[in-house]
Amino acid sequence: MLRSSLQPARSTLVRRGLAAAALVVVGSSLAACSSTASEQEPTAVDAGEPGPGVTDDTVKIGFVALKDDTAGNSGFVTPEEPPAEKTINALVDWVNANGGIAGRTVEPVIREFDTSTDSPQSEEALCQAFTRDDEVFAVVLRGQYQGTARACYSGAATMMIDQTLAPLTTTELDEHAPYLWTPSLPEWGSAMAGQVEGLVASGFLAPGDKVGIAQKDGEGAASVVEGGMLPALEEAGIDAAVATFDPADATGASIQAAIGTLQREEVTKALVVGNPDTAAQLMFFGGQTGFAPAYALSSFDLPGFFSDNAQIFPPGSLDYVSGIGFLPPKDVRNDDFPATDAEQACVDALAEGGVEIADRASAATAFQYCDALTLLQAAGGEDGAVLSAANVAENAAGADWQAAMSLGTDLGGNVFAPASAYRVLTWDAGSSSFVYGDDELAFTAGS
Repeated sequence: MLRSSLQPARSTLVRRGLAAAALVVVGSSLAACSSTASEQEPTAVDAGEPGPGVTDDTVKIGFVALKDDTAGNSGFVTPEEPPAEKTINALVDWVNANGGIAGRTVEPVIREFDTSTDSPQSEEALCQAFTRDDEVFAVVLRGQYQGTARACYSGAATMMIDQTLAPLTTTELDEHAPYLWTPSLPEWGSAMAGQVEGLVASGFLAPGDKVGIAQKDGEGAASVVEGGMLPALEEAGIDAAVATFDPADATGASIQAAIGTLQREEVTKALVVGNPDTAAQLMFFGGQTGFAPAYALSSFDLPGFFSDNAQIFPPGSLDYVSGIGFLPPKDVRNDDFPATDAEQACVDALAEGGVEIADRASAATAFQYCDALTLLQAAGGEDGAVLSAANVAENAAGADWQAAMSLGTDLGGNVFAPASAYRVLTWDAGSSSFVYGDDELAFTAGS
C-alpha cells in the first residue's frame, strides 16, 4: 500500500529539494560523511568470551526505529509500513517462541532516531547509549549514513547488523570484522561490477556507447569505480567518463557541475555510484538542462521510488532506463508476494504478532528487522553456546540461511555482505514500474 502527499507543482518539489526524495523512501535524511570519527579502537576478538549483553539465559539486542515524521510531509509517494515498535516486538516474540538465539531469550532495546538531525555527533550518541547504557550484544541499525560511529560499536565488541541499505566495500567490512554486517546487501564493488557485466550481457551497454559515471567523492566510491567498473567496461570495449561530485553540497551546485561534465562528454548512458538520491537528482535536474542519457540503476538507487513517483521526472526519461535489482521490496511493485520461503517465514512470524503486510513494498522495513534476527538465530550456535561476534561469524559460514530482503544469499562467500544474486531491471511503461528479467544471475566480481 502506498501513501501520497504529492504537491501539484514541480517547482514545489524542487524548492523542497530532490535530495530528500529517495531518502524518505528509506526513512532517512542523508547527511554527508564527516571526517569526525570515534577514537575507540576495535576490541580484540576472543571467541571464547561471550559478548556484551549476554547471560546464560538472555541476550540484549538493540533496534533503531526511525522517527516517522518525514514521509507524510515529503511531497512524495512512499510505501505505508506497519509501526516499527510493533514490528520489532512481533518478530522478537516469534524468535523467542522458536528457541531464541543460542537458546537465550532475546530482550529488545528499542531507541528512536530522528533522521532530520542525523550527524556524526547524533550517531555517536546513539552508539554510546546502546553500548554504555544498555550494553547490548548487537544493534540492528537503520538510518545511520555517517559511518563514523562504527569504531564506537566495534570498540565495545557490539555487532552492527547494518540495515541502512547503504553499500559497504570489502575494506570497510574488513576494518570492523567480525562486528559489521550488511546481511541484506552485496559488497559494493561486487554489485557495481555485476551491474556492468549484467547490462553488457543484456545489450543495454555495448561497444560504441559513451558511458558516464557519476561518482561521489570518497575512497570507497573511487575504489568501486576504478577497481571494478572501469576495468569491466574496458574489457567490453566501452569508453567511460567519470564525473565526481560532493554529496555534502546541499546547494545542488556540485551535482549540477557533474551533470555539466557528463553533458560535455556527450555520454549516452549514465551509471551512478553515489547516495540513494543521486540518480533521482541526475534525472530530474539533468532533464532541465537537456541532459537525458539512458540511466542504469541498481537497488542502491531505490528503483521503487521512481515507480512510485514517475510523474515528477521529465516525460519519457524513464522509458530507456535499465539496471540490476537484488532487493525486491525496493525494486519491483507488481510480482507475486510472498515468493520465497524466507519471505513467507517473515510474513508468518509477523502475522502471529498481529502485524499484517499488505504487499512487498510495505514489507521492506519489517524484512530488514526479520533478516537481522533470523541471521543471529541461524548463526548463534547451539543452545548454551558461547555467544560472541567471532562465533557468529564462524557459524554463519556454514549456516543455511536466506535473507527475506534480497534475491539470494551465499554465506559461503562474503559472510558480512552475503547477497549473491540479481536480476536485470527494465522499465515497463504499461505498469509504470520496473520489472525483473527472467534470469537470476550471480555476482561474480569485485569482492
